[in-house]
Amino acid sequence: MDLNSLFIVDHHRAFVAARLESARYYRNGTGSPVVAIIGSVASGMRRAAARIETWSRGNSDQPVPQRHVSAR
Repeated sequence: MDLNSLFIVDHHRAFVAARLESARYYRNGTGSPVVAIIGSVASGMRRAAARIETWSRGNSDQPVPQRHVSAR
């Protein structure tokens, strides 16, 4: 048994408290619901913009539609 496993088994509460304390500084965002909503909307807009950009470029395998001019 290594020391890390032994520490987890014998000092479970201290291990969990230490992990929570160290994770406190690395949480994402501000915790505000408004900020979370703005972030999700921005992410959706970014995905939509990427999809529209891909659609506008088209597929190089497809033939380009030609305009037919009628001869009079």
